[in-house]
Amino acid sequence: MKLNSNLKTLVQVAASVILIICGFLLPLLHPVIFDYFLILQPGSIILYFWKTLRVDLTSNYYFFNWTNPENFYNASIKPRFKEMGPYEFQQKEEKANLTWNSNDTVTFMTRQFWFYQGKRKDSLQDRIVTMNPIPLVVSYIVRNWNYYLRKSFSMGFSAFANQFYMTQTVGSLLFDGYPEPWIKVGATLPFLSQYNFPHWDRYAYFYKRNGTTEYNGVLNMGTGKTTKLGEIYYWNYQKKAPHYDDLCGQITGSRQQLFPRNLQKTFLSYFLPDFGRPLKLDFEKIETVNNILGYKFVIGERVLDNGTRYPESQCSCNGECVPSGTFNATSLSCSLPAFLSLPHFYKADPYYINLVEGLKPEANKHDSFMIVEPTTGIPLKAHFTLQFNLLVQPVPGVSLFENAPKFFLPVWWAVYSYEVQGLLLFVVKSLLSLHVILKLTGVCMIVVVTAVNSSTTKVPLGRSSTSGVWGYRSGLFPSLDGDSIYRKAYQHSTSHISMTNNRSWTEAESVTTSATSPESIQTCTLCAGDAINLDSSTRNHTSLLPRVLCYLTSIPF
Repeated sequence: MKLNSNLKTLVQVAASVILIICGFLLPLLHPVIFDYFLILQPGSIILYFWKTLRVDLTSNYYFFNWTNPENFYNASIKPRFKEMGPYEFQQKEEKANLTWNSNDTVTFMTRQFWFYQGKRKDSLQDRIVTMNPIPLVVSYIVRNWNYYLRKSFSMGFSAFANQFYMTQTVGSLLFDGYPEPWIKVGATLPFLSQYNFPHWDRYAYFYKRNGTTEYNGVLNMGTGKTTKLGEIYYWNYQKKAPHYDDLCGQITGSRQQLFPRNLQKTFLSYFLPDFGRPLKLDFEKIETVNNILGYKFVIGERVLDNGTRYPESQCSCNGECVPSGTFNATSLSCSLPAFLSLPHFYKADPYYINLVEGLKPEANKHDSFMIVEPTTGIPLKAHFTLQFNLLVQPVPGVSLFENAPKFFLPVWWAVYSYEVQGLLLFVVKSLLSLHVILKLTGVCMIVVVTAVNSSTTKVPLGRSSTSGVWGYRSGLFPSLDGDSIYRKAYQHSTSHISMTNNRSWTEAESVTTSATSPESIQTCTLCAGDAINLDSSTRNHTSLLPRVLCYLTSIPF
C-alpha cells in the first residue's frame, strides 16, 4: 500500500515537473511558432487565406463619355468628357496550377472572377462614346513607316474602320466585347506577327479575362522558409521583363496578399502584371485599421515619372518619353498606345489635364495606398486606383489621324479596394498577440499544477516537524477552520515558531516542505518576499506569481 502511494506520488511529481518546465519554456518558443504560421506550405494556415482570396474585394469602374467628338479636328476646342459610373463588381481570385519547388518557392497562376453588384441591373447597358482603339493601333504601328507605305496601308484599312470614335455599351467595353473582325485579320498578316495580336473576332478591355488564368501569366514566389514570403522572383519564367531596359524591367516586389515580414518605413515594392514591373510605394505614415497598427504606403511621384524629375526613371519611357504622371504600357497592350495614370491625372504634370476638359483630380478619391501590418507583412487595407488612357497624335499619311490633335484621351478608371475582416482579422490579431497568449498559457499551466498539488499534499494538523509543516499564505485557496493554526517561518537572524490562536484568515493554503531545516523555510520566505507575514495588510498585497514560485519549491519529495 505504501509502495503504491509512493509510486502515485512519484508519477504526480514527474507530471508536475514536466508541466512546470513546459510552462516556463512555452513563452520562449514564440519565434519558432510565429515563423511556422507564416510559412507558405501545403496544409498551412496562411495557405488557406492565400490560395483563395478571403476578403471582399470590390472593383468599381468609371467611364469617360466623350461629349464632343465632332470637334475632333478643331484645334481651338478641347476634347470634353463626362465621368459615368461607378459600375460595381465583386472580385474573386484563386491560385491555380500550384507547383512547390525544392528551392522554397511556389510557381502558380491566378484566376480572377468579376461579379456585377450594381444597384441598377441595366447600368451595363449605358452607352459610352469613346475612341475606336483599332484604327488607333494601326496608326501607331505604321507611324514610322515610309510615307507612301502609310498612305497605301491607310487606304486599304479604311475598308475595316472609317471612323475614329465609336459608341458602345459599358458591358461590351469591359468584358462582353463587340464585333471587331480586323483583330483576327491582323493576327494572320505576316508583317504584323511581331505584335502578337490575339485570334479574336471581338474586342473588350477585359475580354476573356473573367474566369481564366491567361492574363497575369506565371508567377514564382517565395514561401518564407529560406526565401522571402511573398517576394516575386520570376514572371513568365523570366527574371527581367522584356518590355523595359535597365532596372525598370527587374522582376521584384510582392503581389497583393503577402509581403515580406518586418517592413521598414521606407518603401513597399508591389508587383503588378498590368504594369509588367514593380511599383515602389512610398511610406507615408502609421495608421490604425481595426485596432491594428499598420504602415501606409502611397504611390508617389517617382512611380509615374519618365525621367523628367528622376533621371533613373527614364528607362520606363519604353520608347515614348512624356511628362511625368503617366506610365507607358503600349508593349503590354498589343501596340495599343496605352498610358496608365492615377484617375483624372492626379499627381501628374499639369500638361495632361490642360489638354482636355471635364476632369477634376481629388486626393481622397483618386489616390492609391496600401496599409500593411509590418510584422507579419499582411495587408490590412488597400485602395488602389488606375486610369487607362490612349495617346492620340497626328500621323501623316493616315487619313483618320493626319490632322488629329495630340492629347491623352481618358477611357476609364477603376478603384480596387478591400479591408481585412472576419477570420483573417482574427488570425492577424492572434499572431500579433501570440507572445502574450503563450505567456498566459505558461502561467496557467504552473497555476493549475500548483492548485492540483496543494489539494493532494495536505497533511494532518499536529504533524511532527520531521514530516512537514503547515504554512499559510493569502489569495490562493479557501479558508481553513480550526481552533489553533500553527505557522512556521524562518527569519534571517533567528529561527522560531510563531503561533496564532483562534485566528481566521479569509484565504489560506497549505504547504508541505521536504524538511524542517531553516534553509528550506528560508527558500520559501525569500521566494515569496513578505508573503509569510502575519500582518494582514501585507498578505492582501502579495502578488500571485511569487507565491506560486514559492509553492513550487515546497513540493514534497
